[in-house]
Amino acid sequence: MKIERLNWDSEFFGYSIGKLTLVNKEKPDESIMDLLKPYKLIYVFTESSLPPDFPGALVDTKILFEKTITENSKPIDTIVGFDSNYLYEELLELAFLSGTYSRFKTDQNFKRNEFSKLYKEWIDKSLANDNICTLIKPVNRHVGGFITVDLNNQYFAQIGLVAVSDKYQGKGIGSLLLSASEYLAYKKGFSKIKVATQKLNTAAMNLYSKNGYVQSSSTFIYHLWM
Repeated sequence: MKIERLNWDSEFFGYSIGKLTLVNKEKPDESIMDLLKPYKLIYVFTESSLPPDFPGALVDTKILFEKTITENSKPIDTIVGFDSNYLYEELLELAFLSGTYSRFKTDQNFKRNEFSKLYKEWIDKSLANDNICTLIKPVNRHVGGFITVDLNNQYFAQIGLVAVSDKYQGKGIGSLLLSASEYLAYKKGFSKIKVATQKLNTAAMNLYSKNGYVQSSSTFIYHLWM
């Protein structure tokens, strides 16, 4: 059993963070406490839920969806790339909305505005990276919804952030954003696209299922604070 120090997380949040991955239904034993001493926070990733006496809190059940992209994917003319014609502040607000069920927001032990800092960093890096496309659905010159698609992986495209403004939900914008992402990925030579969400995010779960995405894995994530 080994804890990996997460250098980026530690430097970004300003305190030492580690990651423990448990496989094949492995359970932590008493020796774990000695390994935890250098850290303030440990992310614990496991394939199955841990016993009730585990000192960490279950903060997320991550569901991974995937879909095979075919040549039937078609362009969506009403979806465009984000640029200076649209307000960054509107995009940022939607980035925050996309993280409503994020463990960095729901875990009340975060007290340094970690969620907002992290999601701002996420959308800023997406905009600055040529291998990540940020697509939006304009509505009356506003950003009605957005999605980011990472095309940097060798084997599959990866959807990162996605959200639709509260004002425009229920109008099929989420499905349009997915379709546009799939077409973009297909044109770049990908045959598979993946996206992760939280089990509690039933709206996202339903959106992906409705659009032909199939659940491929689930991961329990615990936060263990010291």
